[in-house]
Amino acid sequence: MKMKTTLAVLFGLAIAVSAFGQGQVIFRNTTASAVLMPDGVTRVPPNTAVAGLYYAENLAQPNDPTIPSDGWLLASTTPIAPSAAFAGVYSGGTVTIPNHPIGSQVILQVRAWSTGFTSYEQAFTQGTAATLIGYSDVLGNRTPDAADGIYLGGTSVPIPNISTVVRSFSLHPVPEPSVLVLGLLGGLGAMILLRRKS
Repeated sequence: MKMKTTLAVLFGLAIAVSAFGQGQVIFRNTTASAVLMPDGVTRVPPNTAVAGLYYAENLAQPNDPTIPSDGWLLASTTPIAPSAAFAGVYSGGTVTIPNHPIGSQVILQVRAWSTGFTSYEQAFTQGTAATLIGYSDVLGNRTPDAADGIYLGGTSVPIPNISTVVRSFSLHPVPEPSVLVLGLLGGLGAMILLRRKS
């Protein structure tokens, strides 16, 4: 009986420690990082779109939001205000990255989409031509020789403020299915031609 109790206590302690030690980033209001309408100038009107903070643990993750679920996970969403890109959490603006301890590395990307959808993936796959989507640069330094992500902070470790490095980006309409099909067919044709030449 004592062994079971001891194991239960240790298991509970491990869960508590892991929950307490999750890495964090700051994701909050910044007037320097606007989410813009397709014209690239006008800020997104209120109640029109949401911003989401996505993360990937594969530091060499390709920046290809046309494959929205390719290893990217959603950490947090927030309405977009017209005067700033994000409304964060959000007085302090800290967001916990699930299942990643303090000091671990991830790459991050801010994605935005029309309200009425719960995620970028859903807006991309279920939206119409009137649905707007957009995304920031990938946050994290990557080169062909090395992959450096953003180190997560928390407790005594400084929490990185990604709000200061997100550049403005524009939304654009979701591609029509016919455009996607044509693109896939074109890619397939190019692959066949390359194989024949080699």
